[in-house]
Amino acid sequence: MRAWSYLAWVLAISPVIAGEGGYVIDTVGGTVFGPGPMPATPLTDGRFTYVTLDAGLAGQVTFFNNGPQAPNIPGEQEIFGGFKGGLLSNGVPFNEHLHGGIVNIGQGALRMLAVVASDGPNRGGETYRIDEGLNWRLRTDMALDPGFPEGLVITRDIDITSGVLWVPASLQTQAGLPGGVDRADWVPSGAPVLGRLGDADEDGFLDGVIVGAGRTPLTFLFVPGAPLVMSRTIVSDIPLRPRVSGILELASIANLATLLDPPTGAPVHGSAIDAYHTRMLPEWAADFAARGTRAAARLQRVGAPEAPLAAAVAATLTAAVPAAAQRAQYAKETAEVLARLTAALPELRAAFDAQTARQP
Repeated sequence: MRAWSYLAWVLAISPVIAGEGGYVIDTVGGTVFGPGPMPATPLTDGRFTYVTLDAGLAGQVTFFNNGPQAPNIPGEQEIFGGFKGGLLSNGVPFNEHLHGGIVNIGQGALRMLAVVASDGPNRGGETYRIDEGLNWRLRTDMALDPGFPEGLVITRDIDITSGVLWVPASLQTQAGLPGGVDRADWVPSGAPVLGRLGDADEDGFLDGVIVGAGRTPLTFLFVPGAPLVMSRTIVSDIPLRPRVSGILELASIANLATLLDPPTGAPVHGSAIDAYHTRMLPEWAADFAARGTRAAARLQRVGAPEAPLAAAVAATLTAAVPAAAQRAQYAKETAEVLARLTAALPELRAAFDAQTARQP
């Protein structure tokens, strides 16, 4: 039995996890960029428990807070110096089933507890759904708390995704005011950041990368109004059958077309955006080629109808990797197969729905 498969099995049967109920999603590292010019910093691990999902990956974590009684969020003691009854520094309760870990802003200049506030539109919960492009979408009210109200940042109704999001402009720029800082470390406002979804380690359970972005309030002590971006790797005990994980990974490659040809309203020009693409495109190209290879192998192994398309996508993207140093050339070499894949998304969604409607 592979190491992670064994670990997942142990977690699944342990009294601690069994007592928590639902699925468990672990965040195993990641990076926070910004806010503003503050340098990128690694994230500590976190855990989401009592995750209730149907086979189509739609569901929620409902609000839970029982004050000072166990379970308590481990980071609460680290940030507040003790367990404070599941309250943010402004006195608002947070969800004790959703621990986002400790966020080190500016390489440790400011340490913040990442949790979910209960006074937003999601009422302390977190919802999950698969969108039309087969990206996973999480919606919640994320709070970053340094232990004092003046430094508290709450992003209401944040949309976290395994797909593509665009780094927002500062609140000042959005309002047409001067003085905004329109970047999160070296990632400029308007740039795309990228997640993924599937079963990359092939252990039979959902894993991926989720990305989210917010902005500090105008009253924030450090770089008010500036954007910040978080990227987190996740592993879980959520089972995925091979065809389902193959479909998810194949569909996720359509996000490459979005990166190369942004939708109306997304920034496509500017030296900062161009420099960002030049830096990131070789990495993206290698990542998407690997996704195609994994999807093709898995779908071919189970004789899935999607296997020929996955094989064509994998072959084209692998052959195009050397061209990624030149955005126009790479886009030219991948355009046809990405158009085929994008056109096939409704069929992939239908196949995903049909597969997940059948219980194992």
